[in-house]
Amino acid sequence: MTRYRIFVGELPRMMRAIVEDAVSGQPDMDLVERGPADVAIVPETARALPTVEALLRGDGRLRVLALSADGRRARILHISARPVPTVSPLGLMDAIRAAMADRPH
Repeated sequence: MTRYRIFVGELPRMMRAIVEDAVSGQPDMDLVERGPADVAIVPETARALPTVEALLRGDGRLRVLALSADGRRARILHISARPVPTVSPLGLMDAIRAAMADRPH
């Protein structure tokens, strides 16, 4: 069974407890305190999120070319935005699994 590493960012206390409880109860998911992670759960108000959302194309996808400060390394990040139909512990777990099923292997 594939196990997914889930990072939970700075959410309000009650929301964080609900998310962590939901994730910790899943046989295919592990909570991690730092990367690497397969999924990052962050508040919608995270500093970078408004910038990313403003750049998303009409189809909800964005490619980011991230360059190191010294210019010797670069990588492409693939970002896509899809609404999560049910915002509940089960709905969030379903959304994580659906997103992971779409990733390239």
